[in-house]
Amino acid sequence: MAKGYIQKMLAEGEQILVITRQHWFVVASAIFFESVVMLISLIALILGVFVAKNVSDILKLIIFLVCLGIILIMGLSMLRDYLIWWNRQYIITSLRVVQIAGVINKNLTDSALEKVNDVKLSQSIFGRLFGYGDVEILTASELGVNLFRRIGNPVGFKTAMMNAKQDQERNVGSFSKHHEDTPDLINQLDQLHKRGVLTDEEFARKKQDLLTWPEVSALPRDIPLILPLGEGYVLDRLASALGEPPKAGLLPIFPFGWEGSGLALPEAVIGAYISNLLDSLRDDGFTRCYALTPQGIDLGLGVNRIALPSSSSRSEAQVLLPDTARGKVLLIPIGHTEQHGYHLPLSVDTLIIDAIGQGTAAAAPDQACCLPVMSYGVSTHRQAFAGTLNAGGRAFEDFWVAVIDILSGRGFDRFYFLSGHGGNMSFLVNVVKYAGERHRRIFCATSFLYLSGPHGIEALQEHRRSPHGGMGHACELETSLILHLRPDLVQMDKAVDEMDFLATPSYSMDWIESGALIANPPWDDDTATGAYGAGSLATAEHGQIWLEAAITEKVAHVAEIHEQHQRREARRAAGFGLWGRT
Repeated sequence: MAKGYIQKMLAEGEQILVITRQHWFVVASAIFFESVVMLISLIALILGVFVAKNVSDILKLIIFLVCLGIILIMGLSMLRDYLIWWNRQYIITSLRVVQIAGVINKNLTDSALEKVNDVKLSQSIFGRLFGYGDVEILTASELGVNLFRRIGNPVGFKTAMMNAKQDQERNVGSFSKHHEDTPDLINQLDQLHKRGVLTDEEFARKKQDLLTWPEVSALPRDIPLILPLGEGYVLDRLASALGEPPKAGLLPIFPFGWEGSGLALPEAVIGAYISNLLDSLRDDGFTRCYALTPQGIDLGLGVNRIALPSSSSRSEAQVLLPDTARGKVLLIPIGHTEQHGYHLPLSVDTLIIDAIGQGTAAAAPDQACCLPVMSYGVSTHRQAFAGTLNAGGRAFEDFWVAVIDILSGRGFDRFYFLSGHGGNMSFLVNVVKYAGERHRRIFCATSFLYLSGPHGIEALQEHRRSPHGGMGHACELETSLILHLRPDLVQMDKAVDEMDFLATPSYSMDWIESGALIANPPWDDDTATGAYGAGSLATAEHGQIWLEAAITEKVAHVAEIHEQHQRREARRAAGFGLWGRT
């Protein structure tokens, strides 16, 4: 019965290796009392009803009914104890160790094999004689220990578990590459890392930057993928917590939202955001997806988290934004981690909007300041191409509304959401509307990506080399910007131009999407590589021009937000309309 239950929960390729239960001594000791009572009742029934003489029929009937009732009750109790014992199973699969309990309502606890640090076996002299004992599994989770008491054949169970763990580590081989030069680049980074030029964190980040979606698609599905909350973790300790796997993937850092990050939100809000991102990876078939959190941070993630000390945690008195930033426009850059064709990394949207946000704050330091960039947004078109994550629209909106709630409560009143990813836009419009309704004295705004106003459009038209349809995604514009910002991440020989979008008068694709229709057909209707546009026409020179134009556009927006807030506050102070009522 339990085997059928666990079969339904197995990941693709996961196999059951061992199933065991507690030793039969356990169920025998549980039913011993009931057995004795049943035997006594049976003897009393036989003596009182069939053997004894000079006993009235009424008394015999009473004895019969009482003894029969006791026998039935004890029998049902024995059946219950047996079913509990039978349905409590300890299972080793090719990926994890599982404990299942419950006859009707099932309770399942599991530990991934790569999180198993050690296994201890305890057997008394009677346990050695009769073949039972306790198996204690030490893991990297915050609970740390799983104790399986008095299981049958504990030596065989421990041996099978350690063999499965070793087999798993041997099977996590190196993954195939879509681009022939990527392994060489990683080897070069490794040499810099060994010479001390790159720190552990810099090495991990640069390797992560090199991946494109075909390479993510080729990753083994049992490779551990880690989403870190903040920085300051010792990677050696992380590797130990994972069971020293040959390879692991470190995702972009999640910048804030938990207690100790300097901008704490309700745990349920950030927990939903993180859970959706991990579920995106599982939807792509990856079976070992974890959030790496500072110790004491749970977020309702359960076994989907690894807790380690973090040197970046702030005290309660330390905040992400100082009070001196009040009165400035808070720039909130949000990128995304998603595919960008064959020639660009997954971090394109994040790199671009971070550069625009930081550039705007540097250009207008007295008027604006910038939050750390968020690398995760919303993608409603992620099924066709690997490496595209999704925070989920509702969780995304709840998270950013909560950010405004916290910051407005601290006295900040001007906010500008900057998005480097088109999929964020409709949800950011909702965030701005919710925030404006909840906090009537703030001015919260967003705009369509960047280079979408008159000055930006003019800059695009003046310098672009592609026709309409050449600037959409992994296109001439985005490739030019990355060529300027991070030329080491662009593989121009892999760029594929795709402009065969199924356009109609009211629906077409370019940087400023044309037409009155809004739709979301599958991406793979219009692209085979994940790109929309002409990436091959990109140049670093145009990337610099367009980045400067985007910053100029955002600086103008900052000034306009200040003007809007000041003029509205003046009108309110004058008692305009409903503001004048007492």
